Amino acid sequence: MPPIDTPSAHRESTVSPPATPTGNISAVSESHSSRAERPVPRNNQRHRRRRWLPWMGAAVVLGAIVAGLWPKPLAVEMAAATVGALRATVNEEGKTRIKNRYVVSAPVAGQLRRIPFKAGAEIKAGDTVAVIDPLAPVILDARTRASAEARRDTAAANLERASVQHRFALSERNRAEKLAADQTLSVQELENAQWRETTAAKEKAAAESALRQAEVELAEFAGGSSGSNATRLPIELKAPTGGRVLRLFEESSRAITTGTPLLEIGDPADLEVVVETLSRDGASITPGTRVLLEHWGGEAPLEGRVRFVEPAAFTKISALGVEEQRVNVVADIVTPVE
Repeated sequence: MPPIDTPSAHRESTVSPPATPTGNISAVSESHSSRAERPVPRNNQRHRRRRWLPWMGAAVVLGAIVAGLWPKPLAVEMAAATVGALRATVNEEGKTRIKNRYVVSAPVAGQLRRIPFKAGAEIKAGDTVAVIDPLAPVILDARTRASAEARRDTAAANLERASVQHRFALSERNRAEKLAADQTLSVQELENAQWRETTAAKEKAAAESALRQAEVELAEFAGGSSGSNATRLPIELKAPTGGRVLRLFEESSRAITTGTPLLEIGDPADLEVVVETLSRDGASITPGTRVLLEHWGGEAPLEGRVRFVEPAAFTKISALGVEEQRVNVVADIVTPVE
């Protein structure tokens, strides 16, 4: 059932409206006073701070730019000015080499014995550095032997023909001389007879030499020269100077030909310096110029003197690919050996 308002409740509702404004005004005034007393929210403070951040960043960047572009003092070296000599130098890289190198070569063809030296071995002048034995005769086969015999027979036949021609030319010369003595023969015919006899004599001598050569070759390869081969002594090669073995071209035993290089000898204590300089710098360098050698492995530089400048230049490509005209400057080391 619906609620029934009682008189007291109605009375309160009817009486309460007049008193309500006073109570509301006081409540409103109290609420305004409480709002005025409350602090400012933190969000507003953060918002105010964030507004200054771009300006602060711009100021920092501007300060960094100004500090980077601000001129700075440069560090310099200071020294007292004195009066002295002006020295012009040419700085180039060089290398050392042995002044005199001797290459020992085979004077004849033969069988080389094994060389007992190694690179760097010390030798004295006159020491035996290599021994060459004579080559053994080549064994002929049937075809080669027949060819040698045919050459011998041909040489013998040529000698016989030359002998006959010489006898005939000699008889003609004798007859011509007799007729010339009787003045029945002209001088020209006499000279022709003498010329034919001389020519026949030379041809006979050449045929005799060819026959001897063919017989020696056949006798050597036939095995009859073993005794003569044993009498041929080996050839000993002597060192032309003292020093050390710089390079060994042939070490093992083998058959060699004439002129084959065997080893190289030199004195490592006898050094010279070769410096490749530009041709324009080499033109200003004269013999006797002082040379200082640095970065050679020791602490103090070595002193040298220019001996000569090679007259011929050569073309060399630099590291940058530029063609340069260079010349060799040869200098002697004058610093005493410690």
